[in-house]
Amino acid sequence: MDYLDRDTASLVAAKLSTLVREDGAILAIFHARTPAQFHRYRVLDAHDLELVPAPTVVQPQHVYQNREIQNLFEGFRSSKTFVGRDQLREGVFIK
Repeated sequence: MDYLDRDTASLVAAKLSTLVREDGAILAIFHARTPAQFHRYRVLDAHDLELVPAPTVVQPQHVYQNREIQNLFEGFRSSKTFVGRDQLREGVFIK
């Protein structure tokens, strides 16, 4: 959603709402702030990941705040939300 303009993000969220069945869930991930640099994760083995710097292909259009995210998923109830150390805001929304 961060990479879409607000109107398109609202349309996508509304369409997702029609695709998810009752008691179904959506895991939504948003940037908590504009990222200074992007990274990719490389799986090294069963226990280790490597963080690899990656070029910025597309800039986020908007950094959503909690209330804006809740408004996008207004037909859902929020189950769990948190901001990780990598400054990504994650939320599980249940229909």
